[in-house]
Amino acid sequence: MLFINSNYREVLNAEYLKKRARNSSYSLRSFARLIQLDATQLSDVLRGKRGLSRKSATRIAQALGWSQRETECFCDQVESEHARSRVMREAAQGRVQAQLEAKPVNYLQEDRFKITAEWWHFAALQCMKLSSYTGKASWIAQRLGLPEATIQQALQRLERAELIEKRKGSWFPRDVYVFAGDGAPSDNIKKFHEDILQKAQSALWMQPVTERDFTSTFLPLCSKDVAEARSEIREFIQKFIEKFSNTESADRVYCLGTQFFNLTHESKKEGLQ
Repeated sequence: MLFINSNYREVLNAEYLKKRARNSSYSLRSFARLIQLDATQLSDVLRGKRGLSRKSATRIAQALGWSQRETECFCDQVESEHARSRVMREAAQGRVQAQLEAKPVNYLQEDRFKITAEWWHFAALQCMKLSSYTGKASWIAQRLGLPEATIQQALQRLERAELIEKRKGSWFPRDVYVFAGDGAPSDNIKKFHEDILQKAQSALWMQPVTERDFTSTFLPLCSKDVAEARSEIREFIQKFIEKFSNTESADRVYCLGTQFFNLTHESKKEGLQ
């Protein structure tokens, strides 16, 4: 879990510093806009002069893209200090304490977290579906341009997570649909996408145009249509996979990535100062 041993102020400050490390001009005011708090209010919260409600804590967690488990932990930390009734505070304190006393995550949980953070786990799975696959880790390592030791470790994780199996000395994928769900820490998901974007940037410059396709388009969009647009993108991806995924004659592994995000800043008229 991301912040079991921290209080919620430390968590917020760590998120701010993480973003500032990526962009030295990123300000506390910018962070306040992101999490939908007044900048002065955020400053007071971080200095312990002001608290948060559970409703505000939930909104902040959603704005930061945290998982459900992370959100509940953060909200419990807030409520353990600031709930209006003593009963609610004590109940939240009990939940926080239970998290502190819980046993460390087991190896399977750690494996799954690693699998969602490092792109080569999913790539190795797909390599196993290529027509020339030999069943060996060395073959996967060669095709992905990675050290064999890295792939051996990845295969062991995938086996413990029951996504692949070993038969007669060779690795084979199990018939399991793999996706990164709410149980995966959001930082791992972000790291995964960051690495994929870096791989895409390399492909943009190094691969011939006949082997890649990069397309960007711009469109005016109503905010109420964003959820439906995201749903359409996911439906397209699923149809694309069903049409082109070919385990009988495939000879390479491709990555399909889409970038769909807001390029504009909200105006003062729309509520931001």
